[in-house]
Amino acid sequence: MSVANYVIPELLPRLKQKYPDTQIKLTTASSEAILEKVLAKELDLGLVRNITHPHVDSVKFYEDPIRLFVREDHPFAAKEEVTIEEVGREPLVFFECGSLDWMRIHRLFETLDRPPNISMHVDNLETAKKLVLRGVGIGFLPELCVREELLERKVRPIPIPAASGISLRTNVISLKAGGTAYSSIIVDLSRGSGGRNILFG
Repeated sequence: MSVANYVIPELLPRLKQKYPDTQIKLTTASSEAILEKVLAKELDLGLVRNITHPHVDSVKFYEDPIRLFVREDHPFAAKEEVTIEEVGREPLVFFECGSLDWMRIHRLFETLDRPPNISMHVDNLETAKKLVLRGVGIGFLPELCVREELLERKVRPIPIPAASGISLRTNVISLKAGGTAYSSIIVDLSRGSGGRNILFG
């Protein structure tokens, strides 16, 4: 999850600074596994994809746009936008995580006369990013994971009209009955924790 990799490391030190008596334990797992741990009261709250359950409260935490990224020296870098047909002809590094958001990317290519030129399927964001940086192919990536590379002008986002509005949404979940109020702490760092432990994944 891009939020776990790129937002949480920035958030936790600020949380600890503001609430020094708070003990934090971080667990990394799939959204489904995190939901089960929250339901079992093994975690106070969880960061998950946009999933719902009748026994949990869910609050929007982060919206991470998925965009096509290319190296700065790629021919697409000189274009204002490209079509999905043009993208389908280029070698693609395809990050796979099985979520509905990524299935929307797959569906973009269903109208093409031939399958897209997928050079590699990978299940790790950092691997996908590094392959794009090495010029193995171009790739759809969450904007969060290439923030530094964008600032360093190593990659460039390429607008695709057909792919506009696709993003990864991350929610904070906690139990409804007998749950904690920690979701609001994570979202805006505006309330104290009362010195209790925070367990989240």
